[in-house]
Amino acid sequence: MSDMFDTPTPGVGRKIFVVVGIIVCLGGLVYLFVPAISKISSGSAIRKEGVPATAEILSVSQTRDRINEDWVFDLHLRVKPTGMPAYYARASQPFSLLHVPNLRQGAWVTIKFDPKNPQKLWVMSTGVRAPEEDTPQPKVARPKPAARKSPPTDPVCQATTRCCLIAMGRGAKASCLAFSNTGMAPTACAAALPTYRAAARKKGKRCK
Repeated sequence: MSDMFDTPTPGVGRKIFVVVGIIVCLGGLVYLFVPAISKISSGSAIRKEGVPATAEILSVSQTRDRINEDWVFDLHLRVKPTGMPAYYARASQPFSLLHVPNLRQGAWVTIKFDPKNPQKLWVMSTGVRAPEEDTPQPKVARPKPAARKSPPTDPVCQATTRCCLIAMGRGAKASCLAFSNTGMAPTACAAALPTYRAAARKKGKRCK
């Protein structure tokens, strides 16, 4: 008769350790990706059935998350639905590199929101014009003061513009120039620069 306290068969402990490790890894992947997949699924429903509106970006920050090749950004928005009072909401979703230059404070986007829960929304497009009521009205012409030289563009923003053009091509020139011509904060340029460098490397190019 075998003793229940006999030494386990060699290799059994190692197999158990491997199985447990696989389970832990799978659990980690589920923890990381299920929320993102759920968010995309919810966004898909809003894109199809949501109510359109425009929104102003009050603040924007890039997260460390990526979905496929796109970085996830957190946006604080002031939403202006037609026939409804304006309200504040937050959006967290992936954006392609082409949209990144348009994600800045004061810029406008188009969205769709869930009419049952307006806090659930999805950004549909970026770089749109502000609604007429939010567009500054022209003032009476006055004598122009002596011209002042605009401050030089931050070197980091200049580098980001060049790298954006290398990575995205001349077709994205208007978006890339936004880093240099709109007074974008150097911190925002610095956050975007590594993304464009990575995109350039994938195309066999290099940013200086």
